[in-house]
Amino acid sequence: MILIVSEVRVRDYGFSTARQEELWSRWRSGESLGCIARGMGAPLRHVRRFLLQPAA
Repeated sequence: MILIVSEVRVRDYGFSTARQEELWSRWRSGESLGCIARGMGAPLRHVRRFLLQPAA
């Protein structure tokens, strides 16, 4: 039997755990990336990169 274990690192891009939850909540409710970034006062590129990275 072959077992392959892969560890994926998830970057936080400067978002605290609470802010990450807020970001995911906004994304799931259908807000655009631009609206999320403006509403959170974060750079759009950080919001985009955080959401598009592979899940852990």
